[in-house]
Amino acid sequence: MAAPDPEAPVEIRPLMEKYCFSCHGLEKQKGDLRLDGYAKTAHVIRDRDIWLDVLEQLETREMPSKKPFPTDEEYEAMIAWVDGIVNEIDWDAIKHPGHVTIPRLTKVEYNRTVADLIGLGLEPGRDFSEDGEGKSGFTNDRDALFITPSQMEKYFDAAERSIESIMALNAEPMKKRFECESMFMTEASMKTSTFPDDSEGYVLSRGQMTLYDSVEIPHDGIYRFTVRARSTTNGPTGGKLRINDVESGEFDVPDGDFGEFVIETFLPEGSHQMAWNVKGSNRPSNQPKLKKPEEYPPLPENADEIIDAESPRNAPDTPRTGDEKPPLLGYLNNYDSAQSGVQRPYEWIRLIGQDGDPRELERFHGFILDRMKIVNEARAKVIKFLGISEEEWNRRYREANEAKLADREKLFAMAESRIVVRPGSLAIDRIDVEGPLGGESGRAAELAGWFRDGSPASKTKEGLVADLTGFVRRAFRRPVYEEEVATFVKIYDEAKDRGDDHADALRQTLSAVLVSPKFLFRVEEVPAKAGEKAFALNDWEIASRLSYFLWLTMPDDELFALAEAGKLHDPEVLEAQIDRMLTDEKADAFLAAFAGQWLGYESLGVSVFPDEKRFPEFTADLARSMKAETQLWFAEVFRQDRPLIDLIDAKETFLDRTLARHYGINGVRSQVMQRVALKDRKRGGILGMGSVLTATSTPVRTSPVLRGVWVMEKVLGEDPGEPLPNAGELPGDAGEARG
Repeated sequence: MAAPDPEAPVEIRPLMEKYCFSCHGLEKQKGDLRLDGYAKTAHVIRDRDIWLDVLEQLETREMPSKKPFPTDEEYEAMIAWVDGIVNEIDWDAIKHPGHVTIPRLTKVEYNRTVADLIGLGLEPGRDFSEDGEGKSGFTNDRDALFITPSQMEKYFDAAERSIESIMALNAEPMKKRFECESMFMTEASMKTSTFPDDSEGYVLSRGQMTLYDSVEIPHDGIYRFTVRARSTTNGPTGGKLRINDVESGEFDVPDGDFGEFVIETFLPEGSHQMAWNVKGSNRPSNQPKLKKPEEYPPLPENADEIIDAESPRNAPDTPRTGDEKPPLLGYLNNYDSAQSGVQRPYEWIRLIGQDGDPRELERFHGFILDRMKIVNEARAKVIKFLGISEEEWNRRYREANEAKLADREKLFAMAESRIVVRPGSLAIDRIDVEGPLGGESGRAAELAGWFRDGSPASKTKEGLVADLTGFVRRAFRRPVYEEEVATFVKIYDEAKDRGDDHADALRQTLSAVLVSPKFLFRVEEVPAKAGEKAFALNDWEIASRLSYFLWLTMPDDELFALAEAGKLHDPEVLEAQIDRMLTDEKADAFLAAFAGQWLGYESLGVSVFPDEKRFPEFTADLARSMKAETQLWFAEVFRQDRPLIDLIDAKETFLDRTLARHYGINGVRSQVMQRVALKDRKRGGILGMGSVLTATSTPVRTSPVLRGVWVMEKVLGEDPGEPLPNAGELPGDAGEARG
């Protein structure tokens, strides 16, 4: 067959119009694939990887996917033409075969670049389609990174949301308090609880119990959730926040003292459901060995008489004037009776003492919590009749009983200190929501200032040009020409001419920068004198390549400064920058993405799961721990410049309590990932890690074939090829065989 002529028309275009363009044309791009733009053979050769996929779809007859279907002759004609083009290429006949494709930013790169550019981690590309793997198996393959019309619409929306989030920082932040007793509980029979400090809320004791409510978010942005919570014991517990059924953060509660715990997360404008659940603690329980009850100091034989005598004497006194009449008199008497009932367990704690049985101290400690509910119900009737606030009543009551209440607090604390520490349930009093955050200082605050009346950009053309030049320079990741800045100044001027105010005109202008091809693509300019010869990248392009390789985002100020000084061609400077960048936490994203995509476990726990009926122990937490182990070990080898053999054969790894328990390894009590020496060498290295073993299995069982292919492709770099014609087939029950 003769080599295809790059200038020849696409011969099968009539067949494509008949069978392909309805799903992959101007109106519709199923799978983000558009085929109607290929007019010449050269266009097909340029996107060879795409057309190799098309060829496979035609050969398997998976495309078109719906009627009308091509005839056998039409299928053969399309297959023959595509195969002849993509597999019989005369590279000598193709102009500039060595030029690389200009790649757009991947979804991850886009989100991280916008965050660094404007100073807010908004993830504006969260609704973008996931980037598919290229020929190499990675999502940042240049030839797979293009933009369809439907994608472009999402870029416009994302740009506007990003700039509007900056503008929102000039508005008064939203602040709203949710008292838990006014929120919703999934278990209707669940009653609110009154806590030792007389606050009220819910106790979440099981993962299925959910405290929830809706929250209205005025602008896209980062919002802070501050939870006032405690453990129901003096042992640890924790909580989880889900927004619209997606886990958005968690916190650890160390003990039974109330504290405020903070989660910050991005939320788009609109109404959202926030839901709170208890989670397992990240700290080990303290379980001292208890003695037998008879081994603790015995109580006096007349203990009941002592309690009967001491309770009325030590109980707080209700403030009275002496002129109280019904029904107030009855309310006050009921309150005194309730306080006397609470005093009895305090006296038992005093009698048991510091050296007494912790189980008994815990029992009476629980009685106090239960009986305080009766006290609070009686108090509510008193303050309602008197028409005073709860705070005012508490002030009067403490003034009249300062010594007695201090004695109670001392006894309560002593009992808590002696109770066996074990994980508790989560007691939540209230939740405060505040945001958007970021307007106080930093890059986002600086940009927000540009939108205010009186800013340099609002007062003079020089101020506007100066601000835009700096912003466009960072967005394009290189020095900019006057005419490039003038394009955006014109957008601003036209908006002002239409009657828009300064803030709205600037919003449109900065949004236009974020949809410019020079922002969305990593453009590398060809020097005018280069012709067809190879040429060196300039310093700005080196900075960009380096940053997007190791950080998946734009260069930082130090890289920009070195590029401007022309120092990135110096090998010593370049090596120093690589060392600096690898130690920076920004490199974590690269290490996670590279390891996950190379080893094939990235989708584990997201779209890849073992069969839940056969493997109920596989949870989202276990999946996260498995992936974290592999990522941390890969980072260890990469950052410490360890021998590559350590990836395969290692004497140590990183584990938390969840993964250690799954592996059957003792001694790991913390939920924080930590370095652990391995006694079983089979567990060391990527071949023994749960992430790889699970990703190379089917949902119901292990697969030696899948693992063999994985080792050849991922570790040895060999193509296993197609099965031999006489290889035969395994019986359907082969996976169940034993022996």
